[in-house]
Amino acid sequence: MNKLYRTISFMFLFSLFILASCSSYQTRGTVVSANSLQRIVIGQTTRDDIINILGHPSTTSVFDNGKSLIYISEGVKDTPLRLPVVKNRSVFIFAFNSNDILKTMTTKDLTDGKKISFASQTTPPVGSRVSLWQQILGNFGRFGS
Repeated sequence: MNKLYRTISFMFLFSLFILASCSSYQTRGTVVSANSLQRIVIGQTTRDDIINILGHPSTTSVFDNGKSLIYISEGVKDTPLRLPVVKNRSVFIFAFNSNDILKTMTTKDLTDGKKISFASQTTPPVGSRVSLWQQILGNFGRFGS
C-alpha cells in the first residue's frame, strides 16, 4: 500500500511538472491582415479610414505631433521557465500629410529592432544628502508644532 501511494504521488507530481512546463504562444497587439492592407491606398486613404479599417493604433508618433499612426503586434512564446521569447514582430507606420491623407506606409519586423543596453549609472538627487542619524535626530522638536 505504501509503495502504491508513493507511485501515485510521484506520477501526480511528475504530471504537474510536465503541465507546468508546457509552452504557449500568444499574439499581442493589433494584427494587421493582408486583406486590410489591400484596402489602404497611398494618396487616397484618410486617417479616419485607417482607424475604421484597422481599429485604434497601438500608439501615435511623438515627433510629428501625432501625424503618424503606429500599429504594433508580436508573437510571444512562453518557454518552460515562463521566460517570454518574441518570435515575430510587425510594426506598421502610417504617415499623413497636412490634409490627413496617407503619405507613406512603412513596415518593420523583428530584424529591424536594435538591442539597447541600459546604463548602470544613477543620477544623484538634487539637494543635500541627509544621513540616517541626521534624519533621526532632526525629527526631535518637530512633534509639538
